[in-house]
Amino acid sequence: MIVFGLLHIAISSLLAYAFAFAIGQLNIWVALTSLILSVVMSWMLLDYKSNDFMNLQVGAWRNSFTGTIEKVVFVLIAMVGLRHFLFLFYQVDGEFRSLHPFNLGDLPLHIHYIRNLAAGVEFPPRNPNFSTEILRYPFGIDLYNALWECLGAVTSGHLFLVGFFSSIAALVSLRLAGSWVAMVAFFFSGGYLAIANGGSQAVQNALAWKNLFLAMFITQRGFLFALPSGVLIIYYLLLNARRKPEIKLHPRTLIILGILWGSLAFFHLHSFFILSFMIFISAVYRALSDKMKGPQLIQNLRRLSRLWMMPLVIGSYFVLISLNHFKTASVLNWRFGWTIEPGQNILSYLTINFGSYLLLVLGIGYYLLQHRLRNLYFEFVMNLTLFILFFNLMLAPWSWDNIKILVWPYLALLFLAYEVLRRDWENWVQIVLLISLSYGGVYALSSSQFSVAEHVEIYTNFELANARGATQGLPVNAIFASSTTYNHELTALGRNRAMGYEGHLWGHGISFASTKQKLLVLMTGEERWLEAAHELKVNYIYWGPKEKLEFKSSAKEPPVWLAQLRNVSRVKDYEVYEIP
Repeated sequence: MIVFGLLHIAISSLLAYAFAFAIGQLNIWVALTSLILSVVMSWMLLDYKSNDFMNLQVGAWRNSFTGTIEKVVFVLIAMVGLRHFLFLFYQVDGEFRSLHPFNLGDLPLHIHYIRNLAAGVEFPPRNPNFSTEILRYPFGIDLYNALWECLGAVTSGHLFLVGFFSSIAALVSLRLAGSWVAMVAFFFSGGYLAIANGGSQAVQNALAWKNLFLAMFITQRGFLFALPSGVLIIYYLLLNARRKPEIKLHPRTLIILGILWGSLAFFHLHSFFILSFMIFISAVYRALSDKMKGPQLIQNLRRLSRLWMMPLVIGSYFVLISLNHFKTASVLNWRFGWTIEPGQNILSYLTINFGSYLLLVLGIGYYLLQHRLRNLYFEFVMNLTLFILFFNLMLAPWSWDNIKILVWPYLALLFLAYEVLRRDWENWVQIVLLISLSYGGVYALSSSQFSVAEHVEIYTNFELANARGATQGLPVNAIFASSTTYNHELTALGRNRAMGYEGHLWGHGISFASTKQKLLVLMTGEERWLEAAHELKVNYIYWGPKEKLEFKSSAKEPPVWLAQLRNVSRVKDYEVYEIP
């Protein structure tokens, strides 16, 4: 069952965090206890007689022609998800590869997190890519995978299972909220008028609004949990509450939704923020439109306490951790048009990136205005306003990262589009819409399915074997000074690095200029190199081929510490020097 799986992921991760925090590390007993207790707790929460989740089954198709299209779209997307997650991280010809180039940067980062946590590092964990700070990135999904890693599961195996389950859960949730329109809007998204510019990958690189499955779902691992959970939250708390206000959700359903909602802050902070904002705006509007008075508001808050207490407690905790108790420098900035290049025509930009979706949303807005559907029009205006707002207000240093916010009002507008269209649509209308809305996304996905040329190398067995031998027996909490490349072999071993890939640090809002300078001083053996090592809390210097390439070119002579420090490695060309 979809809800059971999502609950299991959420509760397992939260329990593991609490247990590991209490004893100071993640280990096999914490992993086993968390997974078993989560099964029991999820089963107990769902063990009640209610029809709230009746339509959350893989086979809950709609009737008539709409149901037929749902089946076709569902099967096609499931096959795409199966192939992508089956080959998300696989081994062939002495290399570890991934199916799509979009995974090249982020996948090593998440493998680093998973194996670092599973190794039993101190808890709460340091950021393995910036070891002078604790890990503030919402690592819930990586902690869940780390539980299976602790139990000895093969990394490629549990990555596949979590990814493919999330694909099916997302499809079922999207179908519930907006039928095939919603499924296509996410998985087959992508502007299609730019196809003339080149092949599938060339188009994806050129577009700002890329195919969301390729550019977000398989790369932003927290979104594997956030997408199905967030869609369920929107459906039950916003859509269903408006459609059937007389039907009250079962108390346990409120608890379940509260757990999923609160857990978003641990899995995908951007989704937690925007969904909470959308729910708050809708609740205020409903209270004002129903002319609720003080006693009635208090009564409603008490009735819904099972729902809002979870995000208030769990969400607040992880928000404070992620934002360093609001000490982190703000990354808010205003940038008109998201990724519109200077001088680019706004109409051309929107048409190329959104294609038929632009016409569909404008048409729905006109229809609602003409027919004076008050509640539906409020939702349309709210979501369109949020989309426009966060199309210009950046919440992350990297402009494309704002898609984590934009995807939610985008999906909500498409849920609304389905609700309007289904009132009176003929079969031929559905066919025309299906082709026009999915054409760009299908084109983008085609080469990712069949082109071997797009497969990318992540690691080589040779590098990993040497790195494993060089670091064997060294403490799991040790911090290494090394090259800052994104796919360094130490990431595959889950080792702490003084500083990792600059792109990841910048994207997470981490100021690293001072650390970078100290690392350069240390690795090139400049004056005060030992002082720099102590300031970075480095225990070992890792000196392999990547380091010799990156840092030897920065120094006129070999680093002085090569003759002064003890080499604790027994592997040729992969040396490890101990800092006293």
